[in-house]
Amino acid sequence: MFVSIEKLLNSLQHHVDKNIDETLYQNKAFLSSKWNLLEHNILRWSQRHSYYTFLTFVLASLLVANLLLWKEELTPFAIEYFPNWRRLIDWQGGFLAGQLTIVGVVYPLVIGLIGVLFQNKSAKKTLFPIYQLYSGFMFAGLSGLFLSIFIIVGYFLSASMDQSTYLAICITTALWLTFNVLLTSWFFTATFLMLDETKRDRIVVRFTIHELCETDIRHRIHELLLQNSVRNNVLANPDEGVLKVSTYKFSDDKYNEIMVPSPDPIRVTNVYFSIINAIIHYQVKKLKVLRWLNRQSLVKRLVSKKGFSWLHLDLNAEPEFVLQPIWTNENETGLVIVRYSGFDLSWLSKMLIKLSFTIKKNKDNDERSLTSMMIGLVGSANDSIREKNIGEFKYALDNIVKWHIEIASALSFINDNKEDDNWLLLPTTNFFSRSYLDEILTEYYQIAKSSVELIPENIEFFDEVIYLHKRLFSRREKLVKREGFLLIQGSYFTWSLLMEWRSYSSSSSDMRVANKYEDVLFDFVGSWESWLDYIEPRRKRLDSLTESLPLFLTHLEFTAHTAITALRYNNDEAAGWGVDMLNNWCEKLSVRDYGHGLEEYRWHSELVTHDMLLKSLDDKNWIVILNGHQFNLKSAFNIAFENAAFDLRVITACYMLLKPNLNDNERIRQYIKALLSNAAIHPTGAIGRRTKSISNASDVVGTYIRHRDYPNYGSGSYGSWISKVLESFGRVNEKRRVSGRIYSGWGRNDAQSMNIAYVEIAVSFSNSQWQLGRKWFDIIFSDAFRYQDQQSLVRDLQEWLRLVDEIKDPFLISKEQFDSNLDNFKTSIQQVIDQLNQRQNQLVAEADIDEDLLTKFGIACSKAFMGEDANFEFPINLFKSVGFNGNPVEETLYKLNIQGYPKENIAKNIEANRAVNEESWLKESTRNNVEVNILRKLLQYKTSDSKVYTNAENNIFDISNLTKDITNPVLFSGSSELNQLLREARYKPEIANKFDISFIDGFGNNYICNLGDIIVYSLHFSDVNFSLLTTRDLFESIVFGKVMDNQFVEVNYVPSQNENVGELSINYWMKVDLVEELPCIKTEIKSIDKE
Repeated sequence: MFVSIEKLLNSLQHHVDKNIDETLYQNKAFLSSKWNLLEHNILRWSQRHSYYTFLTFVLASLLVANLLLWKEELTPFAIEYFPNWRRLIDWQGGFLAGQLTIVGVVYPLVIGLIGVLFQNKSAKKTLFPIYQLYSGFMFAGLSGLFLSIFIIVGYFLSASMDQSTYLAICITTALWLTFNVLLTSWFFTATFLMLDETKRDRIVVRFTIHELCETDIRHRIHELLLQNSVRNNVLANPDEGVLKVSTYKFSDDKYNEIMVPSPDPIRVTNVYFSIINAIIHYQVKKLKVLRWLNRQSLVKRLVSKKGFSWLHLDLNAEPEFVLQPIWTNENETGLVIVRYSGFDLSWLSKMLIKLSFTIKKNKDNDERSLTSMMIGLVGSANDSIREKNIGEFKYALDNIVKWHIEIASALSFINDNKEDDNWLLLPTTNFFSRSYLDEILTEYYQIAKSSVELIPENIEFFDEVIYLHKRLFSRREKLVKREGFLLIQGSYFTWSLLMEWRSYSSSSSDMRVANKYEDVLFDFVGSWESWLDYIEPRRKRLDSLTESLPLFLTHLEFTAHTAITALRYNNDEAAGWGVDMLNNWCEKLSVRDYGHGLEEYRWHSELVTHDMLLKSLDDKNWIVILNGHQFNLKSAFNIAFENAAFDLRVITACYMLLKPNLNDNERIRQYIKALLSNAAIHPTGAIGRRTKSISNASDVVGTYIRHRDYPNYGSGSYGSWISKVLESFGRVNEKRRVSGRIYSGWGRNDAQSMNIAYVEIAVSFSNSQWQLGRKWFDIIFSDAFRYQDQQSLVRDLQEWLRLVDEIKDPFLISKEQFDSNLDNFKTSIQQVIDQLNQRQNQLVAEADIDEDLLTKFGIACSKAFMGEDANFEFPINLFKSVGFNGNPVEETLYKLNIQGYPKENIAKNIEANRAVNEESWLKESTRNNVEVNILRKLLQYKTSDSKVYTNAENNIFDISNLTKDITNPVLFSGSSELNQLLREARYKPEIANKFDISFIDGFGNNYICNLGDIIVYSLHFSDVNFSLLTTRDLFESIVFGKVMDNQFVEVNYVPSQNENVGELSINYWMKVDLVEELPCIKTEIKSIDKE
């Protein structure tokens, strides 16, 4: 019944329970480790020992009462089977002594012993609370004390009752003592279990899963669902344009608040969304009605009158409803549950919103958090490190692996997308959100850090740690991608720790330290390179690309990090090993022994990137890549990762080249050249297969083109991956900084930001003039590249020509050689630019005009005649009749010509880099032109009178008198003095009151104000400094010529002598009819000084 109500009211608790029921309670690993009935009850009793002790006392009292009530019925039975029942009374003294001995002697001794044994354990703060709950000694102790009190009270009561009545108390104490003895038995059992390290660890894991994980997961799901209730369609957001509903808003804007007052901190435990959603839907409908009413002229006048103010709605306001519980103590202490602005809520709505929230007082339970429990899981490892016991350390790591696997397996589930997921990855709602796995890996990081510190004494600790993450990775059955990424990252962090340790131990004169450092360096390199076989065995590498591809890329990225991290700590020696690992990465990955066949030459293999492996072969880029040949998955896999590894080698080389204070470092120069040429820093003597390398300046340009990834953009593109790696380089090399200060760093965020490095590398290879490879030209002018991509490449190469003159102190080659190569570089780059421009101009010249695009422009320009919501804009809205069925004849033709318009913008099959808002710009230009032509027609109208005034105030007073004989008066003001005075009335009430000036929304952009009953519009003509007072009846009709349905504007392209630049002609047909012989008074302001 209660569950049905929760579901009906769409409560937050219902969604939390649903998530748990569909995930944890369906997990066999989770269910297999559940507490048995005795353990479950002991834990419940221990968690609320005072409450359950009181219940036990009440139960004993009720048992005594029942025995007394059934005394007559039980007496015959007692006499028959217990003829010597009086002896039972004599045991009360023994019961009391025994119980006090257990509580006062046994329990303190055993607990003290456990405390001493745990004293030297780094996890003692975690283990003892678990022991307290699991053994139940708090409940058992309190139960024993209450039994003792019960016996003593019974002694005193026995003096006022007969022995048969006292027997009821004695029977109850016997049963109670039996229960306490059973609790004591469990206490001893639990104590022995906690003393056994293996069984203790098992208890810690089970306690973590069932007492902490489930509770913490429920809490985090509660917070996340509340914060993302709109995104999850739990909280309604029916029309964001009318009422924006959100759950996350931090701003200084003034909101109306709905608060639950409380002197103590409170939190939301449940929310009934059905009630809140009903209120939101009601408000949306109400706002829609009010918006429509406030656009009507009658209502605009009514709202200013008394009794109709509730109809008013500020059309410029943006109504917003924010459901975000926030504790505040600014004006009033309490919990703000809802904030809103731009509309009003009735008292009934506020009351219902308050009733839809269930509030509870905050409880601080940090000592039993999952984070603190991690100390218990890794405590044995920390103890063995402290004691420098390698045997115990290995055993502890074995246990950690088993714990981690069991916890991860128990928390795994299938998400809504039918993909493997894990609650270990559930984040918090904090700004710096961390998942459970982040917290666990932090503990592993601390173990690794402690192990690194022991390298001078014993390198075995470090050797064990570098395999920890791989062991976790290999033993997880259903590994989530995010888990794999974090485990690989955790393994990489051991390299970072090693570099940090070496940075302050390098000054040691002890040769043993240097030798051990070299040993662990070799061990790490071997361990790191073996990761690829852990990620996916070679025979399976092509079976599940979707799952393994991100992990391969993660390992490749962190491999590139190794060299950069070493340089961060000025460890040139280790940087060399990082360079070697990056150069050898493809050799360790390849799924075949001998290259990738002829596909590298038959295909446009330069475009094969890892993101393409997951795309359909029907993708246009695959058609370009295959170049008419067959697809081969093995070759595509190898080429993609060879390109990826090669590209990371190049950007790593560029990044190193941009390192500040290189100081002519020969080692770094060697590393940069090794990355470009794929040369080994530490040769092994083995003959490796041929891999990609930079051999000439054309290769640099080609690689740069792939790095820039011109045709693609977005989070999933190859170029964004390159940028992400570069950004991570910047974070690796970020030194410790003082908070609040501003720093400039070494970081780069994309390939374009490293242009100067590419330029220097290209110049170093420009011993002679060179040309961009024909294959790259074929790619650039294939369907894979758009016209605007070709233009972007030209702009980048032009930037290269500019940047090359900024290089004053080249690093890769000598200054003399650099100057010698400079002319070759400039000439070659300019030739590439000229060839690209020539091909582009030829393509544009041969291209046809895209008539469909011109028609689209015409339709967009036609919308200039209409305003929002199909309302006509000024000055079309002044006419009594507006028609759209006119004939497009020469007499009514108007033209707007745009000179120097590039043909590429409207050429067929050419995706030029047109302005994003071009259609809006053409529409606005057309609207302005129509307005100008209509108003010029008005200015040509024969005036009935002319008035001249010395100041604006006289002009206004006389206009008010002149309108007495004019119906529907309207004033078109071109006088700057008059316009200034009228606009000042908006923020100067004294002027508004003096001249009866008011301001009403909904009249358009040219509207100035209402002057009594006169609607005032401005005239924007530089040669007009007078005003026209007339009647709206003057505007009889306006008819636009029709080109086709919904099109009243025709756009044409007129070529010029330059075949790639012409004139864009916007044509429309408009017939304006004004009623003759109506009042039209010209007023002008001329001061005496002007005269």
